[in-house]
Amino acid sequence: MNGKRLASVVVDAGGTSTSWAFNYKDSTRTVIETESFHPFNFNETFFSRNRIFLKNQVTEKVPLYFFGAGMGKMENKQILSNFLQPYFSELTILTDIQGLVLSLGMDNGAIAIMGTGSVLVEILNGTIRQQIGGLGHLLGDEGSAYYFGRLVLTAYFDGQLSDNQISELRKRIDLSQKSKEELLNMKYEVARLAADLDPELFYEYHVWNIDSFFKTHFDDKIEVDKVAFVGSYAFFQRHLISKELQSRGIRMVKFIRKPIELFCDKFAIY
Repeated sequence: MNGKRLASVVVDAGGTSTSWAFNYKDSTRTVIETESFHPFNFNETFFSRNRIFLKNQVTEKVPLYFFGAGMGKMENKQILSNFLQPYFSELTILTDIQGLVLSLGMDNGAIAIMGTGSVLVEILNGTIRQQIGGLGHLLGDEGSAYYFGRLVLTAYFDGQLSDNQISELRKRIDLSQKSKEELLNMKYEVARLAADLDPELFYEYHVWNIDSFFKTHFDDKIEVDKVAFVGSYAFFQRHLISKELQSRGIRMVKFIRKPIELFCDKFAIY
C-alpha cells in the first residue's frame, strides 16, 4: 500500500505469469507481476496465497478488468469471479483474445499469440470469426516458446545436435535420468529454453518453429492481409516473422511483447 487513491485495476493473465496494473487517481500506475492465474493453477492453496496479495494491494473497491487465458469456459470464469468479487466494486472478466480484439480495434485481420503457447484468431467485422490452434502443448502450439524447446529436445534425443549445442542445452536444463516424454511434459522448463539458449547457436530451430507456425495456422486455413503479433516469443523473433509475412504479402500491424499496456490504454479508469 502506498497511500494513493486507487481508481481501477487491469489484469493480463497468461500461462506463465500475471500482470496486475494498479491505476491511481493521480494518473499514475504500478504494475506487479505475480504467478499465473490460469485455471489449471486454481486450488485452495493458490487462492489462499492470492488473498493475501489482494488484501495488501487493493486498498478500496474499484472496477476490475481481467483478461486471461482459460476464461472462455464459464466454469473457470465463475470460480474466478467468486474469488475476486469481495475485493472489487465490479468485475469484467474476458479471455485474453477478447481483450486484444477490443484493445486493438481491428475490424478485419488476425491476431497471433506466440508466447508460452500459440493461437491464431481471425477477426471479421470486429468479431472473432475463427480460432486456429490453441490446442495445448501436447497437441500443437507450433510457433510458441514451448514448441521451440520441443524441437530442440527432440533433436537431442534423435542425436541431431552438435557437441556445442548439447553443451549449451545441458547448461539450461537437467537432462539426466529423465525420458523424452518426461522432459516434454515439463511445459514451462521447456518453454524457457527459447529465452535461455544461445539464439545464434540454435537459429535454425527458431526458423523451423516460425515456419511450422505459418504452415499449421495459415496455409489453407485463413486469408488475411494484416496480422498483429502478441507475446514474448513473437517479439524476440520478429525479424523472422517479418520475413515470412513479407514473402506472403501480409502486413504486420504491430508486435506486442506484453498486452498489459494495451489493455490499460483501452480500459483503465483514473
